[in-house]
Amino acid sequence: MPTDGSPHPTDSDRPSFHRRRFVHAGVATALVGVAGCLSDDNTGADDSSDDGDATESDTDPADSADDTDESTADSADNGDDESTDDAADEREDELIAVINTFLEAAAEGDMDTLDEISHSLNPFNPAVWVEAGWEFQGGDGEEFDDELFDTEVVTDDGTIEDILELEGAELWFAEVDLEDEIGDEEIALVQLSVDDPTENDSIWALVTEDDEWRLFFQAEVDDPPENLEEVFEDEVIDEDNDVVETIDWDYDQDQNDDNDFFDDVEWVQVEFTDDPGIEADRVRVEATIGDGESEVYGDDPGAWSNSWVNISHHPEGDQIEVFAITDGEETLVHREHYLPDDDTDA
Repeated sequence: MPTDGSPHPTDSDRPSFHRRRFVHAGVATALVGVAGCLSDDNTGADDSSDDGDATESDTDPADSADDTDESTADSADNGDDESTDDAADEREDELIAVINTFLEAAAEGDMDTLDEISHSLNPFNPAVWVEAGWEFQGGDGEEFDDELFDTEVVTDDGTIEDILELEGAELWFAEVDLEDEIGDEEIALVQLSVDDPTENDSIWALVTEDDEWRLFFQAEVDDPPENLEEVFEDEVIDEDNDVVETIDWDYDQDQNDDNDFFDDVEWVQVEFTDDPGIEADRVRVEATIGDGESEVYGDDPGAWSNSWVNISHHPEGDQIEVFAITDGEETLVHREHYLPDDDTDA
């Protein structure tokens, strides 16, 4: 559980907003680096006559001694290199195992394991959010699959500065003295990638706690496709405003004067109709490039109507999708493209 200095989820009088993408459904695959170790076989020439008498060697005894010393030194160096490689492989296995455990637990909705594998300062610990009344859908029932991700250990000797350079970290840990909280604990960064042009790579920060690696923070790598229009799907416009009333791509979210963390964030506001044309228990809005996502629902079916959500979108362009959800069945009701030179509202 987060300590007093860490960010906590808070309740709201507005309809319940469910933010997903704490984790992706899937699992990281360990990419164990194999380091070859080549050694020279420095054996001296030993020519013998048929009668067993040793012949004169062209090698000076002093040179032979030097060669022996060098061979011994090389063997020692190779042994050290091999030990270092083994230690690096073992460390990588430990890090990947933590990520695998977290993702498998997320796919299964195992809150106890998610809580156990999360660092006490992890602001994205699903167990803490669920305890605060939020909903966690994890892998949406998808099977645990170790083929979906590739992983690479970026560093197993990271620093607090490495963590704070991750997208959003300065915001989430604004009230936390990481130097004091983490101290001399070990830090590692692991990159996860998936072969999907609509999904960005992500960086997972792990920090030791009680001598065990724990998941500390996750952030996406801001690397949009070079040609956004190639990954855009055909637009689907809610022409009858059955769900969507308006979409404002230039929405300016009000911030407190002393809070400038969101100054560089691009927001889009989606307003829902007050006269729904279809029945739905909840509505979800996704920005497929920037990965912003919110879901609105209430105690009664249709409680989402006459409400709104604000989500972040990618400044270079994005695609908004709106889904109506009833009894777990999703229906795409609106898909709209945005490029910075567009001035289009739904």
